[in-house]
Amino acid sequence: MKELAALAYRDTTAENREFWKNEMGQALREIQGVYDEKLESMRSEMETFYNLKVTVTNVAATDGVTILFPLKKLRHF
Repeated sequence: MKELAALAYRDTTAENREFWKNEMGQALREIQGVYDEKLESMRSEMETFYNLKVTVTNVAATDGVTILFPLKKLRHF
């Protein structure tokens, strides 16, 4: 009985600290992974959009078409 009481009341601070340190580390790695995936997706999407705009601009320039934006639209960018 005394042995069980000793086990129940022993100091587990170091064990708890290590457990939560590992759990928090794992959670942060998961969050970082999700963040990195989302960031890469957004970067890829922006790069595609940019390349499309450059292509449209180049095609318009080679066709002799002038691309003009109304002054109002430029002020909103």
